[in-house]
Amino acid sequence: MSDGSASPRETALALLLGLPRHLGGYGLEIPLMNHPVKLNEQAASIAQRASLRCDLCWPKSKVDVEYQSDFAHQGEFARIRDSRRANALATMQWTTIGVTSEEMNSMAACDAIAEAVRKATQKQRRANPADFERKHRELRWKLGLPC
Repeated sequence: MSDGSASPRETALALLLGLPRHLGGYGLEIPLMNHPVKLNEQAASIAQRASLRCDLCWPKSKVDVEYQSDFAHQGEFARIRDSRRANALATMQWTTIGVTSEEMNSMAACDAIAEAVRKATQKQRRANPADFERKHRELRWKLGLPC
């Protein structure tokens, strides 16, 4: 896996997105977890800090997937912080994709999110193995996600 995960759900999302298709994952490579990104001057002025940590990060592609837990992303303060964060990264040509707990629980939403990450990381689309659907459901079950 990848060191630095801040929660079991972040770990589950990283495995779901990163594991190879023959294991039931989306095959996008295991991301770096809570990877620090140093902000340039313009981005720092937006975020009001010098650096950020990206929950699931593909730094070469400048892709950040943020797991928006019910605990850490509630209320007006969190909404403002999340907006500043995404805007700061956008000024540096980063793509930020937010994922809620509800979306992780939906197979259709996870498929769409994985496709968005695939496009943002410019990974080539690969054909699913013949047993992908079964392996994908098994992986979701092992990760404690509805299938």
